[in-house]
Amino acid sequence: MSDGSLPLRAQEPRAGFVSAVVSRRWPHLTSRELAVLEQLSQGRSTDEMSAALFLSRSTVKFHVGNLLKKTGSRSTRHLLSMVIALLATEAAAARSQADPGRLGRPPPP
Repeated sequence: MSDGSLPLRAQEPRAGFVSAVVSRRWPHLTSRELAVLEQLSQGRSTDEMSAALFLSRSTVKFHVGNLLKKTGSRSTRHLLSMVIALLATEAAAARSQADPGRLGRPPPP
């Protein structure tokens, strides 16, 4: 996209779902960092996150910086790609538990 935003809005995750999955992978993240990550995963800008979470812009940036350090990410784009991979892994695990016999087979016509 030309404005630099990521095309993640195809299907916005349920509120709290990203946090639930991510907190299993990185249990040391604070609730505020998880809230910021939820906002990031929905493609929100710093200003939008600031308004939604009732934080200053610098506080939002501080939490984003902590997220990058604690997850070993190089950028917010890298962080979000790791989150997408976690969500995909979670979805695949849920599907395999729901119907282990269909794993790897195409859906019936």
